[in-house]
Amino acid sequence: MEQIPEHLNTPEHLTFHKETGCLLLDINQDIFSSERNILEGIASEYGLVPKEDLHITVIGNQNGQKIMSILNKKPEHEKDALLEEMHVVAEQTDWSFSLLPTDVYRVEKGYAYKDPETKEPKKEHRIAIVQAVSVPGVDSFFKKLNDMLGTEMAPQPMHVTLYTGGTDPERSKKGIGVNSIEEFFALRPAQILV
Repeated sequence: MEQIPEHLNTPEHLTFHKETGCLLLDINQDIFSSERNILEGIASEYGLVPKEDLHITVIGNQNGQKIMSILNKKPEHEKDALLEEMHVVAEQTDWSFSLLPTDVYRVEKGYAYKDPETKEPKKEHRIAIVQAVSVPGVDSFFKKLNDMLGTEMAPQPMHVTLYTGGTDPERSKKGIGVNSIEEFFALRPAQILV
């Protein structure tokens, strides 16, 4: 899946959520304008809409939950110090990234959840078009993070979700969480040749 990058881009902003342990790299939409133009017809065939906020998820919900379960067992001052240290390490990391132009996929995933109001079980199906990106700094960041926390977390597949859709249009705006390369391939992604 890894290719030689064409050129490096930089994120507009880094967003670290201290409540969840999640880390996102906010991306300028203009970087993906030509990809979106090429993919627009395919996206409309599946009823997909452009994702409003483009980002690369460095620490998603699954790893964020692992981090918070470790930190929540520590005294508050130690937890706060580790969260601040994580934020500093994230800020000091070179998050330059490059697009992998031939690694564009349509991915589908089912979700089961409880309706927040009625508490009844619900099912949802989401579809997304994602583009893989190369983020060379992610491995050194995770090494520092694992050393800091005594964990062995691996980065999830680095990608940007360009289009989303599904049975619940509002919930599908979140995109599809992909926590590992194994999970990505288990979803049987369909490569889109552009």
